[in-house]
Amino acid sequence: MKKSSEFISAFSDLNDQIVAAIADRSFARVVTLDKARQDMMQDLVLLNIDEVDDELFGFIELCSQKNTQMIKDLEIEAEKLTFRNNRFVKAATAYQN
Repeated sequence: MKKSSEFISAFSDLNDQIVAAIADRSFARVVTLDKARQDMMQDLVLLNIDEVDDELFGFIELCSQKNTQMIKDLEIEAEKLTFRNNRFVKAATAYQN
C-alpha cells in the first residue's frame, strides 16, 4: 500500500472524480468510483504503522465530514426531483382527464 501522502493524493483524486460525476449526474460512475474509494479504505488498514501519521487521520476525518454534507445535499436534491416529478405526473393525469 502507499504511504500516507500518496494515499491522500490518490484518495483526493477519487473524491474529486466522484464530485465531478455527481455534478454530471453520472451515477453509475459514482458507484464505480465509490467502490474504488471503499477498496482504498480497506487497504488503509494494511499500512505499516510508520506509514500512518496524524495528517492522514485528519484528512480521513475531513473527507468524512465532506461526504456527510454531500450526502445531505444529494438527499435534498432527490426530494426536490421527486416533488417536481410527482407534480408533473399529477398535471399530466389531470390533463388527460
